[in-house]
Amino acid sequence: MIKQIAIFLGFTALELIKRFLSFFFYPIVYLFRNVIRSNKVIWKGFLLEPKRGPLSAIAWFFLDDSIFLESGEKKKEYSLEPNRLGDATHKTIYWFKPDWLRAWQWSAVRNSCVNWNNWCAYSLGKFDKLLDSWGMDSFAEVKKSKFGYRLEYRKYANGNRLYLEFNLFHKWQQIGWLQGEATRFEIDAFKDKS
Repeated sequence: MIKQIAIFLGFTALELIKRFLSFFFYPIVYLFRNVIRSNKVIWKGFLLEPKRGPLSAIAWFFLDDSIFLESGEKKKEYSLEPNRLGDATHKTIYWFKPDWLRAWQWSAVRNSCVNWNNWCAYSLGKFDKLLDSWGMDSFAEVKKSKFGYRLEYRKYANGNRLYLEFNLFHKWQQIGWLQGEATRFEIDAFKDKS
């Protein structure tokens, strides 16, 4: 369990680092996006393979292949539509008009290093089962409470990970690895409990 706590804290700290790096490096990566990514699909709907070479692989982590694949013939690096689940709350209001600045807002400010997140999820594999939990009996109870929390220890195809939901300042917080199709590490902070 100590290893899982270290991984959990490491990924949480990495979120700040990758957002900082993405903010500055994404504009350079954007210029070379067609040189960095290949047309070979690693994970349908989520990831294209990076071209060979260590620099391409590192730069590829900054891109968002999932939105590129989702955008169809237009091949945009950002979304103007609700996400694939139809959740209109994910529609982004862009500050800028040119495509490259919209791509920067999407992939550096809003969703930094999506390929990194999706590659980690792909490597971890599908959610298998809940191994243990602490705190409240359900996430619904957590959302209804003022100070509730639930910590889950989850088994995936290629490893075990932690997932935490809690309330702070009457807002819902989420940190950890998701269960759905994309089992990526995610942080959602200060959301309304609706």
